[in-house]
Amino acid sequence: MNLCGSDFAHAETDCAAQTDVSQAECESLIALYKSTDGLNWSDSATNNWNDDNNLSDWTGLLTADGQVLRKNKSLKGTLPDVSALTQLNRLSLSDNIAAGGTESFQIQLDAGSVGTYSGALRFENNDSDENPFNFTITGEVSPEPEIERRSGNETTILHKRGRKVFGRQ
Repeated sequence: MNLCGSDFAHAETDCAAQTDVSQAECESLIALYKSTDGLNWSDSATNNWNDDNNLSDWTGLLTADGQVLRKNKSLKGTLPDVSALTQLNRLSLSDNIAAGGTESFQIQLDAGSVGTYSGALRFENNDSDENPFNFTITGEVSPEPEIERRSGNETTILHKRGRKVFGRQ
């Protein structure tokens, strides 16, 4: 045990016990931390990420504004699924991908009703003539398809509300 140095026990965040965000959002933030080598972020010694249950003290996380700002912090790895961050308005990871490097991500549309949905996607970067890079994405949720089955003179249409038979009965 070293009482003079910095070898103190590290208390990880307990997502079930913290009260700043939902448990699912907390787990997504911890997944972001772990999958991007959070222990080796350039500010890891002082940023408070995954140190305790006070997420409002985490450097670069603004829970009230729905922002995660981890700009130029030496993130390495793959971005995890962050779809549980339902209040996320801004995810800034600029200056973390090396010149000529690539990164991929997935966007999922979760909607409870049929319709067309759209939103803006914004990438901040260090390209002087395309910063930020903005574009609109659109997704369509279609009704469940009806399945038609024909047999002889009889046609059966199956859909979520039941079955209809036309023709010989």
